[in-house]
Amino acid sequence: MLYAGVEIAVASTKAYTSQVALLYLLKSALIDDYKAFDVLIKNNESLNNIIERKQEIHSIAKLIYNKKDAYFLARGSDYYVALEASLKLKEITYIHSEAFPAGELKHGPIALIEKTTPVIGFITLEVVNEI
Repeated sequence: MLYAGVEIAVASTKAYTSQVALLYLLKSALIDDYKAFDVLIKNNESLNNIIERKQEIHSIAKLIYNKKDAYFLARGSDYYVALEASLKLKEITYIHSEAFPAGELKHGPIALIEKTTPVIGFITLEVVNEI
């Protein structure tokens, strides 16, 4: 019912993003907020921008593919995206990966980070406006 199509890899990104989009549309319908379609169209444009940056992303992947650990940080709703990104990294690379709320970094996880450990942060405009 998601119309995401057949998933070809273990990391089911199409199913995840389709579920998030569907839940967003459902929430928007329940509160009579009709901006959801505009937001999803804008997100689609952002995804196209990411696809255009394939070479840059490939360069970053080359830096982390042989690391033993990776950590993702985020605040607010971005934290859930960080959890999903960490899961996808584990599923595809078998690299140990964890996601933490950014404010919790100093309460233990920072002790796990070494000089060469990749730490990826997520921050969106929504989170910037919360700060």
